[in-house]
Amino acid sequence: MSARLQLETAARGTAEAPTMLINAAPKGTLRALIRSDETEHHVRSALADLPSVGLEVLHGSLREQLAGLGALPPPDVLLVDVDLGDPGQLLSLRKLVRSDAGGVPVIVTSPAAGMEDLRQLMRLQIADYLPQPLVRADVVSAIEAALRKFQATDDHLHHECKVISLVRRAGGMGATFLAIQTAVELAGRRRKEGKPRVCLVDLDFQSGDTATYLDMDGRLDIAEIARAPHRLDAHLLLAMVSHHPSGLDLLAPPPSLIELEAIIPEAVTRLLDIVCEQYDYVVIDLPLACTRWSIDVMTGSDAVLLVTQLAVAAVRQTQALIERLRSQGMAPATLSVVVNRYQRSLWGRGVKLSAAEEALGRPVDFLIADNARLVSTALDHGHTLQEARPRSRIEKQVRGMVHRLVTRLEPESAAGAPKTRRLAFRR
Repeated sequence: MSARLQLETAARGTAEAPTMLINAAPKGTLRALIRSDETEHHVRSALADLPSVGLEVLHGSLREQLAGLGALPPPDVLLVDVDLGDPGQLLSLRKLVRSDAGGVPVIVTSPAAGMEDLRQLMRLQIADYLPQPLVRADVVSAIEAALRKFQATDDHLHHECKVISLVRRAGGMGATFLAIQTAVELAGRRRKEGKPRVCLVDLDFQSGDTATYLDMDGRLDIAEIARAPHRLDAHLLLAMVSHHPSGLDLLAPPPSLIELEAIIPEAVTRLLDIVCEQYDYVVIDLPLACTRWSIDVMTGSDAVLLVTQLAVAAVRQTQALIERLRSQGMAPATLSVVVNRYQRSLWGRGVKLSAAEEALGRPVDFLIADNARLVSTALDHGHTLQEARPRSRIEKQVRGMVHRLVTRLEPESAAGAPKTRRLAFRR
């Protein structure tokens, strides 16, 4: 999964759904490489609903037309009819996507596709997949989405989405609380272009509590997405989003006993890709369990906050995760260690901060004070810290942490903001 997906800039009202550019009729050219008269009929029929889209049809297999496609001026969108059972055509498709024309959105259609075929298409970052026989509405939707993505890039109406993931390797670390507060702080930031669009995504499909802690309904149906990941689009995503008065949006599952391993990586990848197209910041609360896709989410993030406490077991688990992420090639600057519920020991009890840093092989980046009563009160009543006790010490520390993250991820947007100290009350 690429965490640096381009998204369209659009104005947003307070506590409303993200404004997506879905009303303007898309314009452009579609080049369709088609292998049958039936498929051509369906494509031409669909384009009757898109009068501002020009159509250029080529006949034959991708393998036969690959060289010729490279010599033609690039279209706005390319639709390719491929036999996914032919390894030669899959190789040609890979060459096409990775060629100089790879910036053009590619829609793939074929008579049938197995799970492994879909995985390969996802790895190639295909714009969409349409099974045959084609359905008119699906063709129209796929072409519209691909044209908007191309035009947003061409008109420079986009910027990068920044993804911040929070993970813990032991229970009770307070990672969900910090994920909520991080998203709230991001949603409250002011920029020249207006407030950012922020989405908090709870990927703990089995026991996630973000919706409960915010007193909201979880609408994310990951099981439905897993059945057909390629069908998820901005319209379906909008139906699963809940809107919080603070301005952030929430994607969280309802209470469920779904098995985490039943969620295929392609479902999570598709979900996050679509989310990143709609928001400026995405904050992800990852499950405690290490799944088939959790490492991919972390390595695809712009920043990863490893939430821990000053306890032997928690520090050891965090150290093991750091080593795992380093082995996956994650840049050290991407990782930040957050010690939550920090208390400066006056009597020599517990794990010392210096000892934890030595065990981790790196300094702790952020300390969040221990105020169990305030946090419990806020969470039990479905309140944020700003609602429970404005300007509390913890709120200021989280705000400082978020400011440092934004400064690192987007130096130009944080220029002129007040400076913050790393540790507000270090020994």
